Amino acid sequence: MVRERHALLAEGGFKGLNPTSKDKRKVRPSPATANAAMIVLRILIQFAADEFRLGDGKSLITDNPVDAMKRHWAPAGDRKGRYIDKRKVGDVWNALHAERDKPMAVASLAGLDLALMLMLTGARRMEIAALTWDRVNINHSDPAQCWFHLPDPKSGREVFLPLSRQAVGILEGRMRVAANPHVFPTRSKAGHIGDPRAPFDLISKVAGMHLSAHDLRRTWTNIAMRECLIEKFRTDLLTCHVPSHADTTARHYLDLKKLDWLHPETQRVSDWIEQAGKVAAGANVVPLPQRA
Repeated sequence: MVRERHALLAEGGFKGLNPTSKDKRKVRPSPATANAAMIVLRILIQFAADEFRLGDGKSLITDNPVDAMKRHWAPAGDRKGRYIDKRKVGDVWNALHAERDKPMAVASLAGLDLALMLMLTGARRMEIAALTWDRVNINHSDPAQCWFHLPDPKSGREVFLPLSRQAVGILEGRMRVAANPHVFPTRSKAGHIGDPRAPFDLISKVAGMHLSAHDLRRTWTNIAMRECLIEKFRTDLLTCHVPSHADTTARHYLDLKKLDWLHPETQRVSDWIEQAGKVAAGANVVPLPQRA
């Protein structure tokens, strides 16, 4: 049963649809999701085996059925190598904006804006998707004081991250919904957008490869370090990575909570993306200086 379910997930995507069934929903293979699902199942069953015991002290569960997956895991490929090629960044940027200009439902527009914000910030999907207006600050008189607040990111370190001019423009274009504090609201139980498929289908089509929200994070990092020549330490801070042990001085003496001092770096990446869009559209623009 474990192997069968894994195969359905690997071949039929998140819903686990059988590619040969009469279900007309779009089937998208997802080997990484299949592997992750079975890993979670294995952990849960192992927890139950440790927690629940019979009267003689023996475990209620003697065998973990996920052990049957040995030598049967799906090859997930090199996920770390997935990001938008720099020659396609401008095309993706323009495609998202072109789609955004069409009349559409509120949730569809929220999905496109979410994708654009991920391109401009390098943040994790849920860090932006669950953003609330009380954690956003926009100050036109001082661009360095435009930021968004993550009280409990994955790194465990509270941080105020700078917003570029382009990101502020996206946020200012968002419509505030009464009684919903979220920047990207929906009618779902969570109150905010989750994992919209349409924008990433568009991104994947334009980029020429299947890409996820996390791949936009990799794209931002590649642009920051390879195209804008921003040093790794600053890139790590802007993507909420914990500074390495080698950065002892920075970890103990620099302000790693309020990163307004890194606003120039954030703006440099956004300017590069915007210029790539202009170049892709055929505009004759002056190359941006690449300096750390």
